[in-house]
Amino acid sequence: MEELIKKLDKNKQIKMLLKSFQTEFESNFEKADDINEFSMINYRDTIFRRWLFSPLVEDTYMSPYYIFNRIAQSYKKGDYSIAPHINIIIESSNITFETKWNIYSKDENPVMEDLDKLIEHCNPTIIKRENNRFVIDGGETFINKINYRSGYYIDYLLDLLLRLNIIKEIKSIGCQCYQVSESCSNYNGLSNEEKINKIIEASIEISNKKLEEICKIENADVAKDLLINDISYEEYDKYMEGMVRVYKEINNHINKLKADKEDISKIIEELTQEDFINIMADRDFSVFFDINFTMIFGYYLGIINPIYQGPFFIEIFNKTMQVLTREESVLNGLFSLQIAHNLTTFGEKILENTIDKNRENSFKDIPMNIMNNGINFYIENKEDILEEYIGMLEGLNEISNIMDFDFEEDDDEDEYWQDDDEMIADLFGEHMSKEIVKHLVDFYDYLFINKKLKEKTANKHCENIEFYISNYLNMRSLDDLNRITKDSMHIFMLEWFIPKVATSRSNVKDQLTSLSQYIKFLVDKGILDKKLLQDFKEISKNKENYLDYFDEYMCGDDWNIF
Repeated sequence: MEELIKKLDKNKQIKMLLKSFQTEFESNFEKADDINEFSMINYRDTIFRRWLFSPLVEDTYMSPYYIFNRIAQSYKKGDYSIAPHINIIIESSNITFETKWNIYSKDENPVMEDLDKLIEHCNPTIIKRENNRFVIDGGETFINKINYRSGYYIDYLLDLLLRLNIIKEIKSIGCQCYQVSESCSNYNGLSNEEKINKIIEASIEISNKKLEEICKIENADVAKDLLINDISYEEYDKYMEGMVRVYKEINNHINKLKADKEDISKIIEELTQEDFINIMADRDFSVFFDINFTMIFGYYLGIINPIYQGPFFIEIFNKTMQVLTREESVLNGLFSLQIAHNLTTFGEKILENTIDKNRENSFKDIPMNIMNNGINFYIENKEDILEEYIGMLEGLNEISNIMDFDFEEDDDEDEYWQDDDEMIADLFGEHMSKEIVKHLVDFYDYLFINKKLKEKTANKHCENIEFYISNYLNMRSLDDLNRITKDSMHIFMLEWFIPKVATSRSNVKDQLTSLSQYIKFLVDKGILDKKLLQDFKEISKNKENYLDYFDEYMCGDDWNIF
């Protein structure tokens, strides 16, 4: 593997990406205030992880992690995965970066390497105390010796040692104390392949137990069930049911309170009970799932290739942490629910006897020239994309202020909207009337309240439909809805959306799904004839034809995803 790493170190695209991350980190650290500087020092490993698994280009799976492995496999085919880890050293405001390549295979793995270091650290015991952010005594030194600078990682290693019977708990007062067990010599006598198999088996058991207990998932094999190809965001819904039930019980208890009910209600007065339950469940599920599944099988073991939502920018992270630090919701800034993952080549090999071989993997090999275009696009347009994201954050604040505006009895709400036509144009498009804005809000309510879709899913469908009616139908009033026919939707997909907009097969699938939900909404509300629903079902039956057309278009000489 030494020869492979030398090639990766010399690769132009890889050097550009790693340099881009380092430059972004340095520039943000230089202008950071005390809060941001604290966040960047303490959460530097988190910042790198979020960048590693976030797409460079919106709505693609082209993350740095995917790119590094795609390039590595072009040099050397094999049942392994590989990722750089940048150790960010900050001393007296001076920053240096040390890059190490971690190999994940049946012979090498950073977790196996770090377990040996933790066994060595257990001399003669390991002591775990309350409120120690480095998990174990001496953790502040030990954390600089291992591959990932995180207390959560040390906790995971400790769980592994216990699960593998390498250490055992001994009686202690006011802390948890462990020492090496008699079985340690049995583990040491195993081959590397045998060790890795046991580590992965134990990791699945640890993840199963944590997800079952913390996320209230009623499935003892949830981790194994999820370690298959082509998992997407919507498939997590069924695993959130336990968490939703917990918050329903909390909400029921709140409703039974009398003395403090008024005070509590002020906290959630802007939310319906259903909103409150779903928001709280989604927030906690995202945090715990990231810690107990995505990090274990993606970041630590290299079995899955997870994709977080949207490009990652340190400046956005800093702005978010500014707010979350004040609200004591730091975990929500550090952890995020992946929107999809697939198995790496190492994951496919190690789990070949347990995975569903018939399930299609939608993470296809992107042609190298298109991938290079994507990297160049990211490098050249990074500042503009960042500016757009910052504008979105500010736009969300503006919308929040509008929603919080309390009209007095004498206020004329219509006049308020008219006075802010310019702002509405900025947020919703200059040709979008109040009538159409209300129409989209009704569509959102239909998805979120009637259909019980998650907030993020409902928002995504609304974005897709807003794009369809604004940019394709050029809708000025609801009368323009009569332009929606079976033929017009077919032409939209074939002659407009796929050639001009779609950047991936997932885009095509998502747009068809959004159109399906929208047509159901229009028919259910009696806005359009139910025959349209039947017409669209015929279009949906031919979904593969649209995907095949996208593939053909992508492979054309003039095709460019940007």
